[in-house]
Amino acid sequence: ATLLSSTGLALFMSMPWAFCVSAEPVASVEMPQSVDFGRYPAREGRAALFTIANKGGSPLHLLGVRNSCDCLKADMSSKLPETGLEPGGKTEVKVEMLPNSIQGKYTKLVYVDCDDPVNRYLVLTISGEAVPIIEVKGEREICAGRIKGGSTWSGKVLLEATEPEVEAGAPLVKSPFPVDAKLERGAGDSLSLSLLLHPPGTFIGEFSCSVSIPVVKPSGWEPVERCPSSV
Repeated sequence: ATLLSSTGLALFMSMPWAFCVSAEPVASVEMPQSVDFGRYPAREGRAALFTIANKGGSPLHLLGVRNSCDCLKADMSSKLPETGLEPGGKTEVKVEMLPNSIQGKYTKLVYVDCDDPVNRYLVLTISGEAVPIIEVKGEREICAGRIKGGSTWSGKVLLEATEPEVEAGAPLVKSPFPVDAKLERGAGDSLSLSLLLHPPGTFIGEFSCSVSIPVVKPSGWEPVERCPSSV
């Protein structure tokens, strides 16, 4: 505001801002709202803590935590009192990507339900790339197309070990008819899986089969799977 004094000089006065705090609970996720784990061995898993704050004027009740995938686990790091999270209070939600639960790049969401009348749930985001010990180059599923009964379909899958001194076992096949699967080591850490499918002449209809490659060394790894199929 500007006032004129009796001497004709202009006087400048600053007016203070008034801040209002909502009488309702206000749920907020403090930074960061998302966590990127980057590349890491899939057998190790990863964990992150998110801070939830009540920026309103009455207690905030957190009603539950929901996951978007069985590959992760999320819960409150500490139990809140029945009266809820008091104004200005904070609590944490722990999100864990489980070991050997996912492979490749991913983005997953966790939802925190609450009684904020404006924002009924908060969204937490985690992302990363869980690297298997043997990485499949390309898609994990192959469509073999239409195969005539009594004929043979052949294909090759390229793989690569992501750690030194990896030892793979003989491929294990689940199929309604004979499948020849042969694993060969190439240059460096590369591997190749050769497949021959032999559907009998009497076979009609859709089918699917899977090929698993056991990891002998190092221990603690789940088998690597590849699934050729046909329609």
